[in-house]
Amino acid sequence: MSAPSERVLAPLAVLGLHLLLLSNVALHRPDLLTPTKRTVLEWLLALGAILAYVRTVCCDPGFLASKPRAPRCASAAAPLLCLWPWRNRALGSEVRRPTYMDTELQPIGWQLEEEVEDPGEEIISLEELSKDSNLSPSDAAPPTAPPPPSQLAQFQSKSRAKLRFCKVCQMHQPLRTKHCRDCGRCVRTHDHHCPWVGTCVGEGNRVYFFWFLVLQWCELLVFTVESCAFFAHDGLAPPSWLRRAPLLLLGTLVKCMLLVMVTCLVCFHSYLALANITTWESISWYNISYLKSLSPEDGSPFSQSIRMNLAIYCCSDCCKVFQTEDGWLLWELGEQHNSLECQCCGSCAFDVE
Repeated sequence: MSAPSERVLAPLAVLGLHLLLLSNVALHRPDLLTPTKRTVLEWLLALGAILAYVRTVCCDPGFLASKPRAPRCASAAAPLLCLWPWRNRALGSEVRRPTYMDTELQPIGWQLEEEVEDPGEEIISLEELSKDSNLSPSDAAPPTAPPPPSQLAQFQSKSRAKLRFCKVCQMHQPLRTKHCRDCGRCVRTHDHHCPWVGTCVGEGNRVYFFWFLVLQWCELLVFTVESCAFFAHDGLAPPSWLRRAPLLLLGTLVKCMLLVMVTCLVCFHSYLALANITTWESISWYNISYLKSLSPEDGSPFSQSIRMNLAIYCCSDCCKVFQTEDGWLLWELGEQHNSLECQCCGSCAFDVE
C-alpha cells in the first residue's frame, strides 16, 4: 500500500510547481496582472486547471469496499454464499467449512494466500458456480428470504464471464476492476496509478483527470506563448536571453517539455475515451483473463458507438447502463466493437451513432 504521504506530497509538489511557473511568468510580464479581457481569461484558465486537478485528487477513483456485504457479492452463487453464516450458527460454537462444494467455493471465502503474485490472477467461472448451486433439497441449506430484485440484478451476469478474485482484498472483482499495489485497494474501471495525482485514476475520477489534462494543456500553451513574447518584445538575440531573464528561460524550457508530455497524454486519453478502453487494458490486454482470448484489433467488448462511449465516460448517470445502487457501472462483455474503425463503402465514416 502506498504511504499516506504520497497523497499529500504529490499534490503539494504539483501545485507548488504550478504556482512557481505562473509566478515566474507574472514577474517578468507585469501586464498580465492588469485586468483585461485577455488576462482575465488566461488566469481563469489557470484556475480551472487547478480546480480540475484538486477534484481529481479528492474524488474517489472507485475503490471497492474492503468488506462488502454478502448480498452484494458479484457472483451468481451469492444467494448461496449468504447461507454460510446461518450454517455456522446452526453447527454451534465450532465453525467448520462446508463440504458439499468446497472445490468451487473455497477460493471465495476460505482460502487465504500470501501476495506472491499479481492480485486478481485467480478466476472463477460464474457459469460453473451456477451449475454447482443447483443442489438437491437434501444437500442444500434451508432456504432464506431471497434478496431484493435490485440486489439480484447485481448477482447476475449475462456475459457469463470469469470473475477475477483478489487475494489481497479477498473479494471478487467486477469486470474492468484491478487491484492497485500502490493504493492497496481494488479500483473499478482501473486506468492507471498516477504518481502526479498520488492516487489511482479510475471510474470515479477519470473524467476529471481528462479535463485536467485538457485545461493544463491549454494553460501551458498560453503561458509558454506569453513567455516567448517577453523574449521577442525587444527583438533580442538568443544569447542575451540568458543574461536578461535566466529564470524565465529555464521556466519556458520546463513548460515546453511539459507541453509535449501533456499533448501526448491528451491524445492518448482522448483515444481511450472514444474507444471505451483503459490504459491498463491497452497495455495488459493479453494478461487479462476475460480479454486475452480476444483480438485487440477488433475493438473492446465494452465499446459501443463514439457518442455512447463519450456519454458513459463523461456522464454515466445520464445513460441507460446498468449501475449498482450507489451509482457504479456494471460492465458486461458484449460483441467486440471498434468505434474508431473506418468502414470504406465508397466513403470512410466513424461509428458515431
